[in-house]
Amino acid sequence: MKKSVKELIIHRKSTRNFSKKPIEESILNELKKQGQQSKALYEAISVTFEISKGKEITKKLGVTTGYFGKLFEAPHYLVAITDTKEGYQENMGYQMEQVLLAAQELQIGTCWIAVIHHRQQINEFFNVPRGRTLLALSPIGSEVEPFGYKLLNRSKQSEPSIRKSLDEFVWIDSWDRPYNESKHGSLDGFEAILKDAKLAPSWGNEQPWRVLIEGEQLHLYTIPFKKDEESFNPHKIDCGIFMYYIEALAKEVGIESNWSRESVTIVSPKNFQYIATLKLNRD
Repeated sequence: MKKSVKELIIHRKSTRNFSKKPIEESILNELKKQGQQSKALYEAISVTFEISKGKEITKKLGVTTGYFGKLFEAPHYLVAITDTKEGYQENMGYQMEQVLLAAQELQIGTCWIAVIHHRQQINEFFNVPRGRTLLALSPIGSEVEPFGYKLLNRSKQSEPSIRKSLDEFVWIDSWDRPYNESKHGSLDGFEAILKDAKLAPSWGNEQPWRVLIEGEQLHLYTIPFKKDEESFNPHKIDCGIFMYYIEALAKEVGIESNWSRESVTIVSPKNFQYIATLKLNRD
């Protein structure tokens, strides 16, 4: 990417009105390449990205899935199929968002659509083998209006923020100590990273991530999904996007880090579900 990850994140937007004009083959090939080269959160999980014609998707899926039950009319769709191993939902968010950011840099509109309902039926439509699932889609195309970014500009005091403040989702050392800027300062530069990472897209803009910072470790949790199934929670996809943003933003300022699942000793609130821990290396 020529633009910084920070710049792409700050200007990140979802497109819901698409031109019917097909995208150039060279751009579609570039997106396929980005999918193939995208970094996995968990290497043991295989993800396949395919690009299908928009009419084929709407014909196959009808009203079985979509953005709050609606499929957007677009010339193409990115289709993401994954293994269903532990962590596959977080891995999908982490990996697919890299492709959508690449599309944004190419001035191509996209919009996350998690497959929440009728997954067995949808997998049969696409002949997805056992042990894998079609987890997410995104329309691909040019906006009906000229492509432009609707900035989530934190400097505009006249417009209320649609994002949670850090003290609503960040705690320091224990769950009874929410982040307070006057007390905890810049967190050695990590405050700025979290302020950008919180711009991550999420289902219904619920921003489900909850963060507990303990020394040089960042423990990530999610809240339950109100329509939670036993084995599926789309908030985990959202957390995967958030995980990629944090790791990529940290790397841009010279902080190396890696995510892993740990045995966290701090007892979390009953409704929080542990996702992973980020370990920082500032050397």
